[in-house]
Amino acid sequence: MNQQQQQQQQQQQQQQHNEFRVYTIQNVRYALAHSLIPGVLRMVPNQPFHVIVSEWKECLAHISELCSVRWVHKRRTNGTEGGRVVYSETFYCHRAGSYDTQRTVRTQKDSKKCNCSGVLKVTILTANPTECKFELLADHDKHTPGDEEDVKTLKLTAKTFDKMIQQLQEGRNCRDIRISLLHQFDSISDVPLDDITRAAQSSTGHRKVNYNDVYNQMRKLKRNLFEFHDNDMFSVKTWLDEHLANNGYTIYSGNISECTSFHDIFYFGFVSSRQLTYLQQSTSVCMDATHNISSRINDVLYSIVTRDRLTGVGQPIAYMFTNDQSAYPIGEWLRFLREICGLTIENLTIDCSIPEVNAMHLIYPDANIHYCAFHVLQAWNRNLGSKVSLESLYERYPDRRHTDDALQQYRGDMLTVLKSIMHEQDIDTMYNKVNEFKRRFYEQTEFLSYFETYWEPEHLIQRWTFAFTDPGDRAYLTNNMIETWFNQLKTVYLRRVRNKRLDRLIFILTNEVEFYFINEHERILGNNGRMGPLENQQSRRRYRAAQVPVRDISAMIQNPEGGNASDPMTGFWKVMAFVPYVTRSTPRYEITVNSEMLIKSCTCLDFSQRRAPCKHMYLLKRYTNMQVHFEVEQRNALRQAAEAVTLRHGELNNRHTVSRHVLREQQQQQQQEIIIIDDDDEDDADDNNIDILNSTQDNLQFVSQTFTSFHHDRTRVLELPTITQEESQQYAQRVRELLLFHEEMMRRHHHRRTANTQRH
Repeated sequence: MNQQQQQQQQQQQQQQHNEFRVYTIQNVRYALAHSLIPGVLRMVPNQPFHVIVSEWKECLAHISELCSVRWVHKRRTNGTEGGRVVYSETFYCHRAGSYDTQRTVRTQKDSKKCNCSGVLKVTILTANPTECKFELLADHDKHTPGDEEDVKTLKLTAKTFDKMIQQLQEGRNCRDIRISLLHQFDSISDVPLDDITRAAQSSTGHRKVNYNDVYNQMRKLKRNLFEFHDNDMFSVKTWLDEHLANNGYTIYSGNISECTSFHDIFYFGFVSSRQLTYLQQSTSVCMDATHNISSRINDVLYSIVTRDRLTGVGQPIAYMFTNDQSAYPIGEWLRFLREICGLTIENLTIDCSIPEVNAMHLIYPDANIHYCAFHVLQAWNRNLGSKVSLESLYERYPDRRHTDDALQQYRGDMLTVLKSIMHEQDIDTMYNKVNEFKRRFYEQTEFLSYFETYWEPEHLIQRWTFAFTDPGDRAYLTNNMIETWFNQLKTVYLRRVRNKRLDRLIFILTNEVEFYFINEHERILGNNGRMGPLENQQSRRRYRAAQVPVRDISAMIQNPEGGNASDPMTGFWKVMAFVPYVTRSTPRYEITVNSEMLIKSCTCLDFSQRRAPCKHMYLLKRYTNMQVHFEVEQRNALRQAAEAVTLRHGELNNRHTVSRHVLREQQQQQQQEIIIIDDDDEDDADDNNIDILNSTQDNLQFVSQTFTSFHHDRTRVLELPTITQEESQQYAQRVRELLLFHEEMMRRHHHRRTANTQRH
């Protein structure tokens, strides 16, 4: 559109504006103007307009939605008899004012209060009581109504809520309702935003509906959404063959086609497109079965769960239904997941189940199997109660109560030693503790025979001791993730009411559960509502950077030119470590700013382990107002979240011919689109291996990170109770030698001094 056409359009809109002296709910949008956000309108300061007095509240609500703002009542005035004003009310922007947190550690979301100055006044004058005057006395500042950072502070619009209720009450079939629920917000038509009327129809600037908004309404309709046949088996077949297959699910048919009723042996399962993405990226998983999923006692639901690094909780990535709890259905299911879906299992946590172990050995012979620590202790406790006794005490003391207390204490001591063996991280020390346990309790021959048979053999001891577990898989030492998932399924979704039909459970898994996990991932990625584990970590680091006094910031930061100017520039910035006392050996970390003026990386240990912004990067952002590259990437990932977790239907329909290498290429591409960070800070880097680096800069960065490690260990050094005097002398001598060599290197090569780095 050229400039002349834009001027003609603005003139036409102005003519329409002048045609209405008093606006109504139908045309009040013409009293507004375009804002800088396409599709979001705005009120013009100090340009009042009038609406019909009977509709002023409806007009105010409509204007608030069009302008992506929310007005909070501040002051109301009723006119007196004979006065000039009949009624007036003043509103402040909902982001007015400020809030100072009372917490000592910053773990909550930033307040929506930003000291906005926006003020709206509504007045009804005695001279014209049929009209109500709207006037924006002060415009919004310190935030932009309608942008992505501001939208998350708004409530749902009335149009969005009505649309949600209408779609749920239209009586559509199961597939249409599911699509409608998953894409409510996106189903609002995208229209060109070239005039006021079309801009008013846009969904830009409105908060997206989430799971909690629709859950209660959906419960009223779900009873009629899953029963496709009176026979439960025929209804399940309809689910698998039509509804799930047509909606991108990978179906494990098992032997369901041969069954006519649930009295026959059956096994079948399915994987959604979202689950398929997680499944192809996971190498450590948990597997377990839950009972009481239908009116038939033998029916069980097997689930495979992995940990979502972004949300920090377990994600079910595959389901199988069966009434045969032998190893054969489990093995066939795992074979399907390996050959068709591309599941690679390196570490598996189970509940000491022999059928699951046999199936794993058959399909994944090289995988590491780990028994859940809770179930191992549970088995030990049961056998301690049945196999450990103190006959000599019963003969020596006739008081039964006294001997029972002593026996309970004795069994507790044995269990404590067994726990110590389980938790030991060093393999040699663990074996020494096993031998010590057998020597200490040599009289308990029955329990020791049980322990030596079922727990001590080499291939068995590796399944329950922590010494044989990768430190990066600490979240899988127990089956808590999958137990929590089953508890949520039966408590939140089934509400502790016995489910009677499998088709209803399939509906819950494919609609409510799937809908929740999709939106929860998107919510945490967009920082909408309660913080996730990653955002919690970042909030702590932003808080640390915000606590640095303003007077000290310039002395802590050095720009690429060697000065302390805060003007944005590319290159390598240097930020001093956060220490209470600055010395000559206080390290300075190098922060890279790329050509797009984005803060890219830092040489500190925290960033190298987590690959997420550190406090030094946030301090530089505060000083220069440059954006952090990681946060920009997160916002881009939010816009692409739906595409990143969804595979094309054509690929899924042809799932039986997809080769292994194609699945791996898709996995690598998706990993590039979404950045996933592990919140186990101390386990992502191996500090025990010191490599000879090629470049001078790499060696200097290694030295800088080593001094940071020394700084973090300054308090732990004082807590070495087993160190001998000779070892402490050697320790101190080596540190003195290192310090002298460090000072020699600094004197020899660090000649440049500026006004900001010179010590006084």
